[in-house]
Amino acid sequence: MARAEPRPAARRAARPAPVESAPSAEEASSNVSATVPAPTPAPAPAAPAAIVAEPAPLAVPAPIAAPAPQPAVPVVPVTPNTPQ
Repeated sequence: MARAEPRPAARRAARPAPVESAPSAEEASSNVSATVPAPTPAPAPAAPAAIVAEPAPLAVPAPIAAPAPQPAVPVVPVTPNTPQ
């Protein structure tokens, strides 16, 4: 089995932190490129052009009503045309 290496946090704690000194006024004024403007925030992501919605469930059609009953037509016997 390989030898276990110390954890990164333990290695960082063993090293002294680098000391940074603030630039003097002359250095700051002569080195203009040292001041970097803050990055502009990224624009909000645009919504998708067409959001396809789930189709609505099909409506169940109402039952077709039966036609209204028609009045009964009297049945008249058909007689041959006979002269009277």
